Amino acid sequence: MNSLYNLSRNGIICIILCFPILLFSQSQRSLEISLDHLKQQREAFELTSMDISNYRVSDFYTSKHNGVTHVYLNQQHEGIDLQNAIININVLPNGEILNIGNRFSSDLANKINSTSPSIEALDALETVINKFHNNNSKPLRLNKKVDENHFIFDHEGIALSPINVRLKYFIQKDNSIRLVWEVGFYQLDAQHFWNVQVDALDGKILDYFDEVVHCNFDHSHDNCDATIKNNNTLTSLKKEEFILAPPVMANTYNVFPMPVESPNHGDRAMVTDPANLVASPFGWHDTDGVEGAEFTITQGNNVHAYHDIFSQNKSIGGEPDGGANLEFDFPYDENNDTSYQALDAATVNLFYWNNIIHDIWYQYGFDEVSGNFQTNNYENGGEENDYVRAEAMDGSGTNNANFFTPNDGQKPRMQMFL
Repeated sequence: MNSLYNLSRNGIICIILCFPILLFSQSQRSLEISLDHLKQQREAFELTSMDISNYRVSDFYTSKHNGVTHVYLNQQHEGIDLQNAIININVLPNGEILNIGNRFSSDLANKINSTSPSIEALDALETVINKFHNNNSKPLRLNKKVDENHFIFDHEGIALSPINVRLKYFIQKDNSIRLVWEVGFYQLDAQHFWNVQVDALDGKILDYFDEVVHCNFDHSHDNCDATIKNNNTLTSLKKEEFILAPPVMANTYNVFPMPVESPNHGDRAMVTDPANLVASPFGWHDTDGVEGAEFTITQGNNVHAYHDIFSQNKSIGGEPDGGANLEFDFPYDENNDTSYQALDAATVNLFYWNNIIHDIWYQYGFDEVSGNFQTNNYENGGEENDYVRAEAMDGSGTNNANFFTPNDGQKPRMQMFL
């Protein structure tokens, strides 16, 4: 009996240790299959041999929940990316191609207007600063030259994050392709992250868009009943399907629990041990991957929730503290729900819902390798140190919220307004 137990135990340990290696091997094989398939289907996609030989592999990984490998290729010319020109290929575990999405530009080499910029990266940045930060008096200083096509400038007093300026190709509305400096500029008020395309020959701004997603609505709640009825099927996830293992430690939150989406849809309730141990194996307050919470406030591996009533775009302390037992029970008056007296309750609720969203979407493949938000990826791949900064009762606006999602490895920001 002991021999059988040891054999089974060792087998399980071997599977756990070898599983990441098996996934990497599958991903590598699927990458080779994808590239071969692209060569075979080149003419069907109306691409030249040069088109499919000039790319960089921007990402490839295998989803643990279904075994599908996702391959992403970014089209290039002479080492310069064509913005948003991506081919994504999804490969089944048996090696069959599930589907392909193609946004490569046909015959790219004969469409570009130049391979060398006439203006410097600094010139492009100054143009963007003049448009989006007219009162700037700070000198623009180069922080790092990554290579000839990528420069990073200091941001202190100018922007909320280091300013990246990259040389790229840009497809205009008339399908012509121009060489541009792409400037990423995060405004100091955190309301906008501008992605700006500056013509690398004449210095004119060709296009720009905001990477901060805004949700604004100022309507009444007359449609809440209909919303509840329509969403019943979407929120019918059974508890036994979601909680897959016993909790690591006791912790309790007084919140509007899933599926209650707002005070207009139901009441608060005490929720105990809500963390899913597949998505958050050490609970919601861990960051080191060792049993035991690192934080007793509304901070952990997936999110740091704090108030930002003074529009500082950072924590200034004072987060709700659950103590050693992680008991987060703070007062809330439903007749005065915009009062700052409800600040702790609102912050706890924000912390809870960010973690719930993290844990649920993890089950559907939004995990570490696919670019989710975690401080510690627990050796599961992907980029780390990109937990959500969730700002409760943010003082920079009202009705309703915004969310900035940068690349994997960079911290997103959620601003929740009154």
